[in-house]
Order: sequence, then C-alpha cells, then structure tokens
Amino acid sequence: MGKNIIINTKVDADSGEVLSKSEQVQNYKYFDPEKGYLFKLNQESIKTFPGYGLPEDLTEAETARLYRLSLTMHKGSNLLCYRSGNVNKAMNTARIAGYLRLSPRRTYLFLQNMIHRRIIGRVKVKIGNSQETQFYLNPIYFFCGKWLNVNLYFLFRRDLDKMLPEWVIKEFSEMENRE
Repeated sequence: MGKNIIINTKVDADSGEVLSKSEQVQNYKYFDPEKGYLFKLNQESIKTFPGYGLPEDLTEAETARLYRLSLTMHKGSNLLCYRSGNVNKAMNTARIAGYLRLSPRRTYLFLQNMIHRRIIGRVKVKIGNSQETQFYLNPIYFFCGKWLNVNLYFLFRRDLDKMLPEWVIKEFSEMENRE
C-alpha cells in the first residue's frame, strides 16, 4: 500500500509570514483482497461502450485493423498519430499502410470503407502552406481520454447525438452558435 503525505502551508503574500501549516495523509490502495490489483498501465486506456460495438458485418481482419489503429490514438482527441521525437504527428495513409502492413491500395480501400461507415473520420487541415489529412476514430467505438471535445463531437455528431443526453447536445449546439 502506498502512502503520501501532503503538507499545506499558508503564507502571507506581503510579509512572507507562515500563517498555518497542515499535514494530510493519503493512502493509496493498490491491492484489495476482493477486487485484486489496481492495474493501470500509464493511466491511459482505450474505452469501448457496451451496446455500441462495431458493426457485426465487419470481417475479423477489419476488426483487428481497427483495434490496432485504436492503439495509436492521441489521448483526448482520438487522432490516429505516431511519435516522432518529442512530437505526436498525424498518421497519413502511407504511415497507416506501414503500420497495418498493407499495400497503399488496400489501405486506401480499407480507409474508404471505414469512412463510409463513419467508424473513421477524415479531416483535411491546412498547416502553413501545406495541407494534411488527419484520421480520427469514432468515439462511440473507441475512446481515449475523459473528455469528448467539441471538434470530435462535430466530426461524429450524427452518431453521437443518438447516445448523448439532450443537455450535452444543447451545450455543444450553443458552442457552435457562438462561433
């Protein structure tokens, strides 16, 4: 069991005088006899939602490819990306082909099929003088992070509106109207 002690010190900003000090002990329970071991690898995970599985008519190969691509998602945005030095960069079609070990033509057909089914979203972004194509996984099927951001919502709005509470849809709609 881990134990952390947090020491809070309140200091007067003008004089620098210590006004109060307190200690707080936090116990982290990493093993519970009933639940087992708290297994959180890097505290990042890919979530799926019960009742919103992938379409049943996907082949096993397509399902496996989507799963493998889900492992490349950027936390909080679902962008398919790779690490280059200290920077995350969007995966283009050629990079996806290499990652999935497919020919460029097979990768193109796979991506077109997944885009048509709204499992993957494609966005063209202008960066400087060049244009880049970015691919995102639909958060209904795979989600990486805690917060559904506004860009991801609008990219997959048609699907998300079927599962999100009405008040959330209203909040996103108000954000759209402000811009």
